Parts: sequence; structure tokens; C-alpha cells
Amino acid sequence: MYTRTRRGTSVVTLLSGLQPNGGAASRPPLYACTVWIALELQYKDGVRTKGQWPPLVGELRSESVKGVHVLRLLDLNQSKTGPLATLWKPELVGAGSSHLRISGMEVKGDGDRRRWFAQQWYCEVLTHQRAMTYFDKRMITGELPSAHN
Repeated sequence: MYTRTRRGTSVVTLLSGLQPNGGAASRPPLYACTVWIALELQYKDGVRTKGQWPPLVGELRSESVKGVHVLRLLDLNQSKTGPLATLWKPELVGAGSSHLRISGMEVKGDGDRRRWFAQQWYCEVLTHQRAMTYFDKRMITGELPSAHN
């Protein structure tokens, strides 16, 4: 079940209190925090899709880049590759007990070919252990994921 939030709610406000162990933040509100998620992109090049399967699973980082708030989904293995997904100017639009819906902008291309598109992320919040084993059981049995796990 989702709780609708006021449009424009800062994602930093929500994420700054989350810690990997589920405890309260022991430091002041942050410009860089970490949460593990399974992410389904809801748009492709600005066009609404039915979501993405399999989802992207990784470490969500909240950062400030030249004064602009950015969310980046990084590979769990901390490889040297770039982020799996990036969302600029994110806004929290819905929250449930273990799910978030975040809207923002994504950029495609570089230089003169750079284009900005609307994007919405559907995120399942995970523990680090759950993120590391997210596909294990499903890959062996072919079981579809439950939205309530």
C-alpha cells in the first residue's frame, strides 16, 4: 500500500534517516547516504512502459552534483563501471512499507545530442544481504518475485 506524498517531497529527507542496518541515522542529515534497492524503470526515453524485468539491483546513493540533487544506482560488486541508473532532481511521489516511487529526470547522450526525459523509479528497499542474494532463489526455481518479499 502506498502513502501519497506531497509532490516535491525531498528524497534526501527520506533517505537521510535510513541506514543499512535499519537503525536511525547517527549523523546529521546527509548529502551522501546508502540504501540497497531493486529498481524498475517506469519510462524508456520518456515513454511509459510496464516496468522492467528483471529489475536493477544495487546500492542507491544520494549525492549533490554542482548543487543539484542526484540519485545513482551503483552495481553491488563496486565495479569500476558507471552507475546502472541516474535520476536528476528526484522527488518522492509515493511510499509504502518497503517500496518507494521516485520521479525525476534522466539524461541520454552527451554534448549536442544530450536529451532529458521524465523518469519514474519503482524501488523495493532491501537489506544488504537480501540485495546480494536477490536473484539466487528465483534463478534456480524460476519463481516469479513477490511484491511483498
